[in-house]
Amino acid sequence: MYREIFHTADVAYEIEFEDVEGLFSNIAQILRENTEYVLKGEKRRESYEISEELEDSIFDIGNEMIYMIDSGWVPLGVKFIDGELEVEYVSAIVTRFPFKALTYHMLNVEDLGDKKKVKVVFDV
Repeated sequence: MYREIFHTADVAYEIEFEDVEGLFSNIAQILRENTEYVLKGEKRRESYEISEELEDSIFDIGNEMIYMIDSGWVPLGVKFIDGELEVEYVSAIVTRFPFKALTYHMLNVEDLGDKKKVKVVFDV
């Protein structure tokens, strides 16, 4: 589950998640829902390692997803398999995408017991 939160300069979201797959599924959904595109249909998969510092992985993989969208590949789905995150992308003609980068600003994972929470801020 995620919700947009007020931020003065950029676009920020607060994401509650139970596991790595849920976290990155929400990030992929945020990116996809803020992208206007026309599907071309070709698919590809990319794998990413999750570092011990989850914030570093959020920053790196989030920015890789942004790069992929800029390159005409929209993230469709996310799976966490054998310690790696696998993202499925579909080729598309991107007509509007407001995000330039995911920032480290406010990027801090909080443990809520059975869930975790993180705020992500996108430079627009």
